[in-house]
This record gives sequence, C-alpha cells and structure tokens, in this order.
Amino acid sequence: MENSKAQGDYEPRKFTDFELGWLAGVIDSEGNINYHKNNYRIQLYNTNRKFLERFVEIVDYRGRMYVAHTAKGKLGNKKVYSLCISNKLQTLNILEQIKNYLIINRIEAEKMIRYKMNTKTYNLKRLKGDRNVLQPFFYNGTS
Repeated sequence: MENSKAQGDYEPRKFTDFELGWLAGVIDSEGNINYHKNNYRIQLYNTNRKFLERFVEIVDYRGRMYVAHTAKGKLGNKKVYSLCISNKLQTLNILEQIKNYLIINRIEAEKMIRYKMNTKTYNLKRLKGDRNVLQPFFYNGTS
C-alpha cells in the first residue's frame, strides 16, 4: 500500500482523544517502537489487513504495508502483515501525542522523545533498563 505523498512532505496533525487512546492501544498490543542510529520506528504486526489499514488512515501513513510471513493457525495458514513507520518526524509526532496513553511502550517512547530533544544530554545506553524517569547527565564529550 503506497501513499503518493513523499515522506519529506509530512505535516504533523493533532489526534482526537479517542484516536490517541486507540493508537496507543494498538502500539502497546500489536507492535513496538524502537530506534537505532537516529532511525525512529513504529512497527506493527497483525493478521487482519483492515485493522492495519485503519491505523494507516488515522496517522496518514506514507509508506507501505507488506506480508511479513505466514503463521500456522488452527484453521490453516494466515498472512501476517507488517507496517513500519520510519519517518522520523511522523514517528516522533505520534509518540509525543500518545506517550501518556501508552502502558507497555511508554518508557521507550519517553526515551526517544528526550533523545530527540538533545542527544548529548541523555545517555540512552546507561538508561536502557531503567524503569524510572530519565536522569540527565553532564556530557563531557567523551561518552
């Protein structure tokens, strides 16, 4: 599923309270958020394509959805669809708005948002397993 708009044309939008709760629930239950070398991602997996298409519609996603693999089930094989939002601006816009609605992925979202604000103020490697509020450290240029 391709969207004709280029990733560079992304304009942030404000979600309704209902959309915020729904998006957070979907990300907490069907996906994950991650970052690696300044790449920010929201990744979702589901066997119901229409479910992921609804997510695409709400966030105005610019990219593609693909079949990640086939899973064996009681009723036979099912396609598992994958959706990966890797546009940095779009990912951060979504996370900044839904962070207070997240349960499972809240800490990871807060780390990404703080990392974006100032990459030299927060040491993410040191805080990887920390379940508390992020603690700033003083950057001395050697980290």
